[in-house]
Amino acid sequence: MFTNLKRLSDEAIDITIDRLAKAPAETVMGISHYMPGEVCRVKPEATAFSLREPGAVHILIGLEWEDVK
Repeated sequence: MFTNLKRLSDEAIDITIDRLAKAPAETVMGISHYMPGEVCRVKPEATAFSLREPGAVHILIGLEWEDVK
């Protein structure tokens, strides 16, 4: 799962923690954010990725599991 948020709200943090608590042990999570700079100077309509605001965050959650037969 990958999502982008304009800001990391208390609600988003609570939901993320809740989901991770229920996830299998093979779960990884990453959160990164934009700092002001060149990436935020690109016009939103200039690329397929429009969320380019200082302080915006990316959240990535990856799961793995074994197919047990």
